[in-house]
Formats: sequence, C-alpha cells, structure tokens
Amino acid sequence: MGGQPAGKVEQKEHDYAEWERRIDAMNVLLWGQKGGRRLITVDEHRKNIEALPAQDYDSLSYYEKWVHSTAETLVERGLVRAEELGEYRPLQKMEGRLREVLIGKGYLTQQAIDTEVEAMRGRTPERGARVVARAWLDGTFKKNLLKNGTEACESLGLDIPGLKLVVVENTPEVHNVIVCTLCSCYPRMLLGIPPDWYKSFAYRSRMVKEPRKVLAEFNLSIPENVAIRVHDSTADMRYLVLPMRPAGTQGWDETRLASVVTRNCMIGVDVPKVP
Repeated sequence: MGGQPAGKVEQKEHDYAEWERRIDAMNVLLWGQKGGRRLITVDEHRKNIEALPAQDYDSLSYYEKWVHSTAETLVERGLVRAEELGEYRPLQKMEGRLREVLIGKGYLTQQAIDTEVEAMRGRTPERGARVVARAWLDGTFKKNLLKNGTEACESLGLDIPGLKLVVVENTPEVHNVIVCTLCSCYPRMLLGIPPDWYKSFAYRSRMVKEPRKVLAEFNLSIPENVAIRVHDSTADMRYLVLPMRPAGTQGWDETRLASVVTRNCMIGVDVPKVP
C-alpha cells in the first residue's frame, strides 16, 4: 500500500474483543512461534489476506481478515476440510468454529490458547519503555541494543521469539519512524497489539511518501533541517525507535525515565515529554 493516495490518518483505537485476541493467539501457535509445531506460515497467512476480493479487503475488519485467511490456509494445507468449517460468515462466529475444529483434531488446546491470550495482555508498551530507559542510563546496554536488538532485549528477560529486532536511534539530525506497508508487522513483543491507525490504509500508504505531513497530523513537527527516515517492517524483522532522552531528566532513575516513554514515541509519531 505504500505511496498510494489516501486521506488523513484517523487515530482510532479500540479495546480488542476476546474473539480477536483468540484468533491472534491461535495464529501465533499455528505459526510455531511458541516452540511448537509449525502448521502454517506467516507468508501463507498474508497471501490469503491479499487474495481477498477488493470489496472484502476494504470492508472486513483486521481480525475478520485473519479468521478468513486462517480458515483458507488450513483447508489448503489439508489440515481441515471445508465442510468441517461450514459457512465462513459471520467471521466473528467462525473463530469459534475454527477453535473447536483445531482443538478437536489435537492441533491446539484450549489451555494453550488461553495461556497465549494472557501473555498478550502482559505485552504492553511498558516493556519497550523499560528498554529505552535502560539504554538512556547504560551506555554499554545502548551500544548492544543498537548492534543487536534481539540479544539486548533478551538479556533483560524479554522474549523476542524468532525475530530480528532492529533499534534505530533518534538524534538531533535524524528522526526515525516505523510502518508496515504490507500488513501490520510491529514490535508486538515490546509494545503489545498495534493500534488501529497503525494498520490503517492511510498510515501505511502515506507514511512512506509524505512522513512530515503525517507526523504533523500527530501534532509532531519535525524541523526541515532534521532528516526523517521511515523503516518498513517485514515478516521476520521488526523496528523499534530509540527516542532522544528529554532535557530535564538528569538524576532520574530507570522507573521514572520509563514513565515518559510512550508507545507512540517508540513508533516515532511522538517524542518523550517531561510533565
């Protein structure tokens, strides 16, 4: 979607329903990201989302697309039969049928799904803020973080399963921002589920073409003499922005520093502010 014409980025967010969390959790388990057997791949999942008719692609919600793609992929793989699933619509109810069939066939367990849903609840931006605050205080950790984000985060006990995490540092000369023009790749292990606007057509299309204008819609004005670098995530690589430490925080401990680091700062659509 990068570069296509689109309107203003509507900064919408919503609290995810349980069926949305469950289809997310089921896919994480089906992809083998928790050390289990990989039954489907992220690429297959993406392919079947992109194969939706244009009208459905535009009208279905984010996780309705996930339900449809998961069902299609499982049938294509021969793991389930189409007649076992029945009619796909309404897709919110199809999530329950998928779960029932996958558990019945022994591919997943309700306990594993519930455990992953709870783990999702624990993945909040506070995890990423802790990483940023540590980097502000510890020069050696910061050096390691910029060299290998995955290893540095794991040294803090933060699991980064099967992904390359690239941390990009804001400086007085460069401001970084992240996007995923293909779907919604995002450092979820540190920031939680991405907000609706991050997944929106407008953000994905315009951020790579006119980032300064999009940032202005987030009330972030970047001086013309500061370069903006936009980083497009991939299926196996995620980016995290390391914002500049704000003035007036000398002598602060890690907890207090982390309190001024928001999710949007680590996406790059905001900067830390001292109250």
